[in-house]
Amino acid sequence: MFSKIKKSLYQFVKALARRTVVPVASRRIEKKIRDGKDPDTMVFLSYFGIGDLLYCLSFLKEIKRVNPGKKIAVVTLEKYRNIVESFDAYDRTEYIPNCGGGGNIFLWFQLRSLKAHLVHARELFDDGIIIEPFSVLALTDNILEKKIDYMTAKRGLFGLSDDAPIQYHALKSAPVKSIPDFESNCARTVVLNPYSNSATLSAAGEAFFEEVCRLLKSRAYTVYTNAVKDQRPVAGSLVLRCSLEEMLGIAERIPLVVSLRSGLLDLLVPTGVNMFVIYNRLWHYIPANMKGWNCPGKVREIYYEEKPEDTERLMTEFKRYLDELGM
Repeated sequence: MFSKIKKSLYQFVKALARRTVVPVASRRIEKKIRDGKDPDTMVFLSYFGIGDLLYCLSFLKEIKRVNPGKKIAVVTLEKYRNIVESFDAYDRTEYIPNCGGGGNIFLWFQLRSLKAHLVHARELFDDGIIIEPFSVLALTDNILEKKIDYMTAKRGLFGLSDDAPIQYHALKSAPVKSIPDFESNCARTVVLNPYSNSATLSAAGEAFFEEVCRLLKSRAYTVYTNAVKDQRPVAGSLVLRCSLEEMLGIAERIPLVVSLRSGLLDLLVPTGVNMFVIYNRLWHYIPANMKGWNCPGKVREIYYEEKPEDTERLMTEFKRYLDELGM
């Protein structure tokens, strides 16, 4: 009971902040950009998850092209160095110590981290404008009401054309060592990803992943759960713990990833892997849908409202999707 009350209170405070504190900061940043008051250096700060970082980097090449007199700098966490260095659209990078991040930590810690990283970025670039694109785009006024996705919002914010190209990362995949006999079994392997920094799996979602695992195993697929640290695998599945580079290597060969919306999916887009994605937050489903990435793989996205009966609806959609894939 206490955990449910704490969760409800946290969600209320977080929603209140999205409606009040952060939109005000977002408007101020956007006004500086549009008024042309920004200095020669545009500093893009990304300090939370992989998805946030890739959204930050996806248009830098185009932003630099349409602003030839501007310098582009990226400030992010040390653990993302390899991802950042797979891009080529910046003039300078700075890396800050790793820290906790994502939507499931307490809001006060998020805001404290934001303040600390903004101060650090300002010390590094005292003559540049600091832009934290994910918050600006995700939390500006009416993004949900207008049903604007992040990619569309970013194009508008930086004056890019509607067909401005997206740049994928070029992080190299690593040989697969975490899955035994992977080369001979990859076509019959599916990875589940029920964890996310920005969403918590509900009872309906947990039941869905367990049903998915049973169904796939009945069709002679080997099922793994991608897990880090103390995360538990879905009941009936095998645990998979590997680096991001190895996960890319896995995704390049397997037919399907089934996932709660997570930044890992943004990383996997260039592999072309098919994805079945579920959302239990409307403020993820509308702005953070995968359509903006122009995914080469076949992606099916479903929003559910965390009701027990939604498990059956999700399974109906999933079975239909498997039929379309010939699985």
